Amino acid sequence: MSDYQKTLREIEVKKQDLENRIAIAVQAEVSKFQSENDMPVEGIYIHLIERTEMGESKRYEVTSASVDLDYKP
Repeated sequence: MSDYQKTLREIEVKKQDLENRIAIAVQAEVSKFQSENDMPVEGIYIHLIERTEMGESKRYEVTSASVDLDYKP
């Protein structure tokens, strides 16, 4: 395996770990909301914006989130 392939594999492992941590955190909030409000959450969208300072590594921050509820019978 080349160094490039190793780097790609390391990136993929880190990406999957982040996705898993986000899913766990969001699931906790979804479960709480659904339990408290008896309304099913159908989709969640997280919006980010670039907040890179000159000379620094590229960074993004969460600016908002939107939720789709399945409130139709």
